[in-house]
Amino acid sequence: MNNFKESELTVDFRHTLRDIIHAARTWEAHQWVIFNRLFVAVMIACGSVLIYMESYLWGLLFLLFGTLEFFNLLPACAVKALIQYRFDPKYKEKYQLTFSDKHLRFRTTAINSTIKWTHYNKCFETDKAFILVHGKTMYTIIPKRAFTNEYQVNYLRDLFDRVVSKTKINK
Repeated sequence: MNNFKESELTVDFRHTLRDIIHAARTWEAHQWVIFNRLFVAVMIACGSVLIYMESYLWGLLFLLFGTLEFFNLLPACAVKALIQYRFDPKYKEKYQLTFSDKHLRFRTTAINSTIKWTHYNKCFETDKAFILVHGKTMYTIIPKRAFTNEYQVNYLRDLFDRVVSKTKINK
């Protein structure tokens, strides 16, 4: 059930695998471009060395995965996101997030926390989600499907403009 008051907005949702993969790919696209290219180079180099050493199966596998990663057909971040989603119970829980000018109230069956906006250092907005970044590699995913109307999305967009550095992404 979504609740909207003038001073705060509450949304309830459960993450889907698509949410997790979308956030991981968005994060990778903007944070790990250099790492990604290095990963591809290492995979292709290892594959070439393995083929040279006549370990054809492993060499071809390394070349295949390096090539798939290069063309972003099977990105490593999506595989990692799939594994996290399957084995981390936090992604199966119902999330209740309440947004206000002062803080974010974060509730699940395991968490009941109030987080100040200073905890977050960046916000990505895509066509599917808001992604609040904290630390160097952590983020909170807020899928736009959790909102019942455009007014709520605009409320959150305006709030993030005031309280978190925001980067618009068209993905």
